[in-house]
Amino acid sequence: MSTVTAAPLRTTPSTSSARTVARWMISFLGFPLGGLAAWLVTGPVVDTASAVTGGLLTGAILGAVQAWGLRADRRLFTTWTLATAIGMAVGLTACATLVSFSTSLADLAV
Repeated sequence: MSTVTAAPLRTTPSTSSARTVARWMISFLGFPLGGLAAWLVTGPVVDTASAVTGGLLTGAILGAVQAWGLRADRRLFTTWTLATAIGMAVGLTACATLVSFSTSLADLAV
């Protein structure tokens, strides 16, 4: 009769896990990069058009960087990027409209 022994459990993170964490940490750069790109294209958010355009651009860049961090396939990459862009545009437009496009400390707290 033969005996099968189990392989020892690893207690250190694998290289692929470390790479996944590193890719996700890098994806946090998508927000300031997207914001900078939007600001360069639209300038400050002063009306509905600049809020929608700025939100779409910021969200598209943020979503693309996050999808890259997730190692998304083409379909998920596109869906994630579009959803982030639309969500960012809706959120920025709604919030900027709520405070009449003001940026005082009290407005930002709202």
